[in-house]
Amino acid sequence: MVAAGEGHFERLRNGWRTQHAECAIKFRGTPDPEREADTLKRKKFLATQTGRKAQRARAFLRTQENSHVVE
Repeated sequence: MVAAGEGHFERLRNGWRTQHAECAIKFRGTPDPEREADTLKRKKFLATQTGRKAQRARAFLRTQENSHVVE
């Protein structure tokens, strides 16, 4: 819960969320884990299909696999 005057609201997917101003500044530029998980799930589903969207999804998943390699 955010008290009046201590934060702001923003559009998030199908609704709204309120956030403290300090938290918004602290986490600016950090990807939302839920959104990342949703994107990955959607891309995995699309990759099982055929067509141009499926090709793009497979390419996306390949780049994600390569970016997690730690040397």
